[in-house]
Amino acid sequence: MYQFGLLPEDEAREVANFAIARGQRTAVILAPNSAWGERVAGAFRAAYQGKGGQIIANQQYADAPSSSYLQDVQNAVGASQGRASMVFLAASPSQARLLRPLLAAQAASLPVYATSHIFSGRTDPSKDADLDGVIYTEIPWVMESLQAGTLNNSTYPRMFALGMDAFLIAKNLPGIASNPSARVNGKTGDISLAGNRQIQRHLPFATFANGLPRPLGQ
Repeated sequence: MYQFGLLPEDEAREVANFAIARGQRTAVILAPNSAWGERVAGAFRAAYQGKGGQIIANQQYADAPSSSYLQDVQNAVGASQGRASMVFLAASPSQARLLRPLLAAQAASLPVYATSHIFSGRTDPSKDADLDGVIYTEIPWVMESLQAGTLNNSTYPRMFALGMDAFLIAKNLPGIASNPSARVNGKTGDISLAGNRQIQRHLPFATFANGLPRPLGQ
């Protein structure tokens, strides 16, 4: 049996590896007090520490929007005592839109990283302008559709990409399974096989500018 899905843990590990490669070895984690938040934060923490990174502060915040968000951000930034070189933000779009401005006000120089969960999959520059500068993982299909001007035509673009890649994997599974280093370019990322028979995704990075996602570095 092989397992394939849009696992948030894949994206959290991608962020950890990317930040370490950039020399950012001290991190603050901000994650919701929920099962999902614990999964994402745990995956980031394990990958980051496995590469030699140090978690300076691990702050949970209320899963539902709350007036305590300011205090949560202040606690996280204060605990870092100026030693952090990045923030990992595990958040939904509504949470990220509230937390990102607070982070900018409390620690403007700290780069903020996130997973694709901060973007709803539909463009809304008036709301997402608060996310400008956040670096996050995004699936190729979303970026391709955005550049083609067709992203908002689909209600669930990531699920559409998942279906396409499920078919792609089914066709290429013998080759992937027989060669641990094999990768297939999919719509949800570059696809490979982990040792536990889980299909892994390796994603490119994007950022927000004027409330719109764009490939990082462009």
